[in-house]
Amino acid sequence: AEARIVNMVTNCRPTLRDNLPAITQDKRLTRINGLYRHGYLLAPAVVEEALNGGILK
Repeated sequence: AEARIVNMVTNCRPTLRDNLPAITQDKRLTRINGLYRHGYLLAPAVVEEALNGGILK
């Protein structure tokens, strides 16, 4: 099969106002946001920090 790209839009970089990652918890939900374009590099360290910070407690 063949396809043609009609439109491609990219502008979203998942970052916060202070450009730092944030780990937030609310009962059974943990959110890790703001890794920007370096998320694939920072993710292991941020998850380790989250786990050491008490997510599993």
